[in-house]
Amino acid sequence: LTFKVTDSGSSAQTATVNLNLTIAPATLTITTTSLPSGQVGVAYSQSLAATGGTGALTWQLTAGTLPAGLALNASTGLIGGTPTTPVTATPLTFKVTDSGSSAQTATVNLTLTIAPATLTITTVSLVNGVVSVAYSQSLTATGGTGAYTWQVTAGTLPAGLSLNASTGLISGTPNTPMTATPLTFKVTDSGSSAQTASASFNLTIAPPVLTVTTTSLANGVVGTAYSQTLQAAGGITPYTWQLTAGTLPTGLTLNASTGVVSGTPSVAVTSTPLTFKVTDSASTPQSATANLTLTIAPAPLVITTASLPNGQAGVAYSQTLAATGGTGAFTWQLTAGTLPAGLTLTASSGLISGTP
Repeated sequence: LTFKVTDSGSSAQTATVNLNLTIAPATLTITTTSLPSGQVGVAYSQSLAATGGTGALTWQLTAGTLPAGLALNASTGLIGGTPTTPVTATPLTFKVTDSGSSAQTATVNLTLTIAPATLTITTVSLVNGVVSVAYSQSLTATGGTGAYTWQVTAGTLPAGLSLNASTGLISGTPNTPMTATPLTFKVTDSGSSAQTASASFNLTIAPPVLTVTTTSLANGVVGTAYSQTLQAAGGITPYTWQLTAGTLPTGLTLNASTGVVSGTPSVAVTSTPLTFKVTDSASTPQSATANLTLTIAPAPLVITTASLPNGQAGVAYSQTLAATGGTGAFTWQLTAGTLPAGLTLTASSGLISGTP
């Protein structure tokens, strides 16, 4: 710079001087004083800011380590990403450098906290079970820190089932039926500032599957008292029985409450098909069917005539042989001995007649 000065005399004088002037850039200063906290699994974005200096700025991390999932953009000073690991007030030192001919630098010490992901129970329902059948259902959760601890805070698990506090596994063999019983479970993480979460579910333990255990019916005989009890297992007693296909032989009936087929059959049948149905008394009834066959044999053929009355020569004689049992018409014959002369046996009626 050249400066000139002039006085105010009648014969003005002047003088000049050549000088240099330097204006230094403003001091480079980082204006970010803190970093906001983040959370595991949630996108994070925070720009570091600075004033002063000359031209473009370059950022770098000179001490400490950013949590996994985060990175520093050297040209923009943006800390961004999705953190995957919780940290508490982890110390970080950042340095910024300008692009002046005499580069300036500035540093700042900050701390960053990344909170654990929110603890959440991810199980949405409990599978139903069946009495006397092994049961297994794992409760699951995400977020939080470290190991979880599980507990039942409301309601009672059915007899035979238990909750493993460290694994969240509900297991065992239930021995009592229950319908939509409400249960509340709580999970706690092991972080220094423990998080908790709760969820309520309904659990149904159905009665054992109803089955007909009778696999066959005993044979009967016409004219002989018959009794056979149908058997079932599972479900909720008492049971109700009915015949849904086929017809019991004449003389037999089914007791709906006991399942007893009884009576004195009067007609012979061979492997007649019968379908029986049993229904339990649960609030939501179960039913089961069984296809069985029944044979009623004819009554044994027995000759009931025990003796023959005496006759007299020259006097008409008549005696009918009698029999019971068997099936249909009878045919008679003399298989040993000889009737006296004058007497004959009628094969179709069993009549011995004539005049001896």
